[in-house]
Amino acid sequence: MKPNLTSYKTKSWLKMTISVMILSIVTTTSALAFKLSTRVFSISTITFTTSGGSLSSVDFDDAINTAAANWNSTGTILFVRDSSSPNLISFESIPSGELAITQGVPLSSPYRIGFIMKFNSDFVYYNGPNPVPPGAFDLRTVVRHEFGHALGLSHVSSGLMKPVIAPQEVLGIDSDAIDGASYLYQNGSVSPSPGGLFGIAGTGGYDDLSTSIGYKSPNWITASWPTRAASGTVTYSNGTGTRAYFSFNGTRVTRRYTMANNRGNYLIYIDGSLREAGSGFVPGIPRWQIAKTYTTSPGDHILEVRRIDGYIDMDQFIVNVVFPPAGSYDDTATSQIQYIGVGGSWIASSGFPLAYNGTVRYSNTAEDGVGTSWYGNKVTYVFTRASNRGIATVTIDGVSQESIDLYSGTTIWQSSVAYTLPVGYHTIFIGISGDKNGASSGKYVDIDRFITQ
Repeated sequence: MKPNLTSYKTKSWLKMTISVMILSIVTTTSALAFKLSTRVFSISTITFTTSGGSLSSVDFDDAINTAAANWNSTGTILFVRDSSSPNLISFESIPSGELAITQGVPLSSPYRIGFIMKFNSDFVYYNGPNPVPPGAFDLRTVVRHEFGHALGLSHVSSGLMKPVIAPQEVLGIDSDAIDGASYLYQNGSVSPSPGGLFGIAGTGGYDDLSTSIGYKSPNWITASWPTRAASGTVTYSNGTGTRAYFSFNGTRVTRRYTMANNRGNYLIYIDGSLREAGSGFVPGIPRWQIAKTYTTSPGDHILEVRRIDGYIDMDQFIVNVVFPPAGSYDDTATSQIQYIGVGGSWIASSGFPLAYNGTVRYSNTAEDGVGTSWYGNKVTYVFTRASNRGIATVTIDGVSQESIDLYSGTTIWQSSVAYTLPVGYHTIFIGISGDKNGASSGKYVDIDRFITQ
């Protein structure tokens, strides 16, 4: 079921390829999310005209009209026949042997101005009532697939937009393909927030209200947390079928979100492939701006967050985030260390000769946090144990670690806990739980420095 990747990359063709050798293992399992091609139209009405007419008993125009009507009925896109359209659909011999090919005509990212679509007349097609005769390909299925390419969808592993079709196989427009079209053209099941034309996000940060984020399900709610959320807002939902989509161009993307006792399980897909089965649940109070970074090949991509249960939320996406080099960063290194707090809740203090560089920064406000990101495989959190210290939570790449009790009857400077991880992009957050050892006189948590390597 593999597409002809060499031809796909060198000619920029979006193809539906036949592989006779593996017809016996072709299946019709449901699609896994959706994937973008490199360009979409800037409007949701796409015109076309045809050339080639009928071949034997196949009514080519009827199959085109039926597939267009199928897509139009989804409420996401409108394909309209227009004899003056520059978008030509033809029925002709294709020497390279593909069943059908669609080539987008780009203008400037992220929009295209047209397409050329060809169906290979060297194969046997069928356009009547089911079942499809042995050895024939269902022409309406092939056209539905190619229309998906024309509007901006690429191949995924299964469903309508998979790269291979078997003789007699009939595929309708599945829900993931509909979601993809809806996201691209801001119609139907996926709504933008706050609205506007689809755009592929470049390098930078994009909060939950960015037009590059699409939301599916009717009950997404945006709430304001100006001192906690990345840009002051978080958009969340616990609705059945809830999904969020973010399109970007780059080699890595970071998702920031909230972990809390009402958060549930979710799946992360990138370009239709499952990348993570995660959970946002943690007991106790919320942990803000938790971050997980995913790497990709260069190019345009689509990330999907798919709810399983509980609440999921979107706080921010960051494309091609710049990670500080490995090193030692004390509490004053605010370019490398991020503080989350209310007003001046994090107090900078100096004059401690036994602290690293003589300074520490501390807070006793529950839900405050401090963190850093890096590329490497190890991080050491350096702090102070003392009689007024509380319990710190630790989260690395969205995974809760064992909490740290900072209490000690005597002060111990430059105490530390180290974490070893696979080599990659990582983010650690230390949170103030609001809890303490019964012997402690306070709930303070401090940061002396982070050591990354």
